[in-house]
Amino acid sequence: MRQYKYPEPNDHTASHDSLLSRLNDISEEVGRGLMSRSALVELMGEWATHHMSKDDVKLAGFIGGRSAP
Repeated sequence: MRQYKYPEPNDHTASHDSLLSRLNDISEEVGRGLMSRSALVELMGEWATHHMSKDDVKLAGFIGGRSAP
């Protein structure tokens, strides 16, 4: 993102970091039997609906409209 001078690289990276943290937390809870696997499926569905369909599409459009550095 930085090599293409994407205007919001920190926000985008923070969003991915947040997902990884949530996945780790849920994975641990599922492993200890404290949460069902459906919570993990729900999180990934939310991620696909919100982040991928908006933020990643926005990033892809930005990069697609630029020439390689």
